[in-house]
Amino acid sequence: MQVLFVCSGNKSNNKPGVVVQNQANSLIHKGIDIDFYIINNKGFFGYLKAIKPLIKKINRQSYTVIHAHYSLSGYVAGVAKIFARKKPKLITSLMGSDTQGSKGKMILIQLFNRCFWNETIIKSSSMSKNFTKSSYKIIPNGVDMESINKKLKKEQRENYILFPADPNRVSKNYDLAQQAINHLGAGYEMKTVYNRPHTEIIEHLKKCACVLLTSKWEGSPNVIKEALACNTPIVSTKVGDIEKLIKGLDGCFLSEMNVESISESIKKAIDFSIKKGDTNGRQRLFELNLTAERVANQIIQLYEQQED
Repeated sequence: MQVLFVCSGNKSNNKPGVVVQNQANSLIHKGIDIDFYIINNKGFFGYLKAIKPLIKKINRQSYTVIHAHYSLSGYVAGVAKIFARKKPKLITSLMGSDTQGSKGKMILIQLFNRCFWNETIIKSSSMSKNFTKSSYKIIPNGVDMESINKKLKKEQRENYILFPADPNRVSKNYDLAQQAINHLGAGYEMKTVYNRPHTEIIEHLKKCACVLLTSKWEGSPNVIKEALACNTPIVSTKVGDIEKLIKGLDGCFLSEMNVESISESIKKAIDFSIKKGDTNGRQRLFELNLTAERVANQIIQLYEQQED
């Protein structure tokens, strides 16, 4: 089976983002032939220019499925498929940010979902409010446990709180995180790490006392699952599927969207980190079938259904 991944990428190296690449790797490991169409140009006209070359690529090959990642890539693939001579089935994976925004944005997603996408994947049930029950599949991104396991070392955690997101993104609610740290007073350090090599982020996840996420919304955040894979204590607001991921797990704490609740949870997480160090997060991922291998099996099953 040959599958074409359509996604945005890094113009400097013509490669997809880490999440998409990891999913591709897990499918390749299962014997799926993955090809890429990378959209490097940004903005409306950048995506518009990507349509014609994609039509040619579709016509040259014999893809069973086109798998687009994020809504903008799904639009490009949907329009290209209309004009292409060959008509492979089109699956679009939406992330948490895709289902947030203006009413017009949601109308466009619903239009493509009904008319142009054969299947739509969302990452958690919290993203489903804009879809009818039969029009989507919930398949979260999995975690490459083997690669993280290779990077894990028995080392004492350092006494800092990791905020693993861009503070300039409104959805990440950085101001609330900073207010919670200030509320705690002296002795609490927060490091903000983003747009760094994935290996560097994993190193921080291994070493920090706890991971802090104060987002206003999420789908199924990969950094929380990677923190679980590193057995790292977690403090997070109740967004996306995070409650399902960490509820009842010692060393992981769900917080309300306010300074007092978050600061109190940070205290508990730091105390856990000092006394016990590691959570049983890795085991939780296996229990929830959120390893990259098990998620790949679900995606392959969806691909095979397109052949019927």
